Amino acid sequence: MQQHELDEILKNNNLTGVSLRRTNLCGVNLCGASLHEANFHEANLCGADLRGANLCGANLRGANLCGVSLRRANLCEANLRGANLYEAQLYGANLHGANLCGANLCGANLCEANLRGANLYEASLPSPTMVLLANWGEVSDDLTVELMRFNASIQPLNSKTLCPYQRSANFTEKQDLWTPGPPLSAYQLMARVMEELCII
Repeated sequence: MQQHELDEILKNNNLTGVSLRRTNLCGVNLCGASLHEANFHEANLCGADLRGANLCGANLRGANLCGVSLRRANLCEANLRGANLYEAQLYGANLHGANLCGANLCGANLCEANLRGANLYEASLPSPTMVLLANWGEVSDDLTVELMRFNASIQPLNSKTLCPYQRSANFTEKQDLWTPGPPLSAYQLMARVMEELCII
């Protein structure tokens, strides 16, 4: 694809279904763009700004997303198989049902990200504490208790609630289930959460 053709395509904020496979889009600004079902197979999006973009169902298989900003982007059901998301900013991103099989998420910011139903088989993940900061929502009662114990072990309990003010694991707390006990490690809890809510 010629540069002038690419420039014309990128002028349009609605790129639904566009095919930019194997295209060099390093540093491109697609903030808030509609990229529903777009094809970025093996594209280079290193350092791109995709904040708030709609990438629902997009094909990003094997794409280079190193350092990309996907803050609050919608990646629901997106194909990110084998993608390089090293140090990507995924704060608040919706990755529900996304295929992250074999993806590199090392150093990625997953705070508040929705990973429920995501395929994380053979994915390289950031630290267990970062994975626990994703938005896991409601989990089983047994896991809720374990996560509450973990939070309580990291931060002192607030005088008005049973759960700490600053969370170390992000989930729907149920204070009526609280029972004291020794906490599991962050790694053990990450494994439990992923086993319950993801494909691994």
